[in-house]
Amino acid sequence: MPILCYKTKSTVFIPNKQDIVWLCLSYFLLRLIFYYFAELKAPFFIYPSGQWVALFLNNGFFNGQEWIYTQQGMITIFDSQCSGTTFFCLILSYLFMRYKAKNLTIYWLLICYPLALITNASRILCSIYIYQYGQSLSQEIHEYLHLFIGLILFLFTFIGLILVLDRQQWSASFE
Repeated sequence: MPILCYKTKSTVFIPNKQDIVWLCLSYFLLRLIFYYFAELKAPFFIYPSGQWVALFLNNGFFNGQEWIYTQQGMITIFDSQCSGTTFFCLILSYLFMRYKAKNLTIYWLLICYPLALITNASRILCSIYIYQYGQSLSQEIHEYLHLFIGLILFLFTFIGLILVLDRQQWSASFE
């Protein structure tokens, strides 16, 4: 009778101290870039994300620094506070850490920018639609909803990215 043998390898990436240092250092440097060069947010993050939102809403005006949308008498402004650069810095730093650990190819670093734009556009769209249904709520509640929606979308995107990377590593370990 044949005995079935299954290959088992650890597929979860576990960073060491050096990896954590790379993660923190790259995140800190990227955040400094966007702090001291805040003018980079408008052309590289606000405009393209806002363009996706305007495409879905079928309206929107970009004045060079922010997007202005009007939906059912409600005005929504998408500016540098909602640019998505923090999420971009996080995923780029995480992927850079894994790249430095020889855990993935450089092509994965290229996915950070479009992923951050799409996720941020999704956050803005979700926020606008939720605002429409809760117009009677106070401005403070709207701000908390916006933060909560962003947190949930960014968290699920980040966890999904980690799962895809670990799945890719798991598949490669059997080849």
